[in-house]
Amino acid sequence: MSRYVLLLATLVPSGALSRPRSLKNLLVWSLAVLSCLVLFAGRSFAWIYPEHRDITLLAVQKLDAERRTILDRLWAEARSGHAKRLCEQVADTEQARKPSCIDWAAWPAIAGDHSCSAENMVHTILTTGWILDVADIAGNLKENLARAKDRWQRVNVVRDSDIQLQRADEEYATRAGSNNAHFLLARVSVDEDGLAYVTRCLREGAELNALGVYAWYI
Repeated sequence: MSRYVLLLATLVPSGALSRPRSLKNLLVWSLAVLSCLVLFAGRSFAWIYPEHRDITLLAVQKLDAERRTILDRLWAEARSGHAKRLCEQVADTEQARKPSCIDWAAWPAIAGDHSCSAENMVHTILTTGWILDVADIAGNLKENLARAKDRWQRVNVVRDSDIQLQRADEEYATRAGSNNAHFLLARVSVDEDGLAYVTRCLREGAELNALGVYAWYI
């Protein structure tokens, strides 16, 4: 397997990953995040495949010339031996329904719901047939969402796509349950305050949880 493919896999999500400078600063920052989550919980929705891909497309388009040149070079090297599966363009703005290849812009979406590790993601992208079906379903989902006229039509469109994705990717529904990175820890009691909760989520040895993962890697 190309070392350049694995290198690109480590860029999902893109950006340098560094350890927090201090636990105190991390706690303050996490409390702010938690407050926002609580305040807007009724209006919060997870990103879906086409949204992940669109965000990455925009990120690639906004790279400065030097970084874009480096990314394009890495992508060209990664495609060596995989030219049929990996698109020529690192971010194909024209890609829609029934794609014949996967570009790098789709990798964050695949990482989010269709793999559990960088190695597993690369295997899925390079060797499985169903990932192209997933990309096609995502293209259809984007078109249907654009036509939806209200929230309930959007909800129905997403639910229909979930059923289609489950048929294409047999592990789609069960994969999220393989660890707790998608989920918040339960409060130990109704009296646990916000600071105590955040401290417990971020404490060394804490059970894997969404707040801890997000705070660590943001």
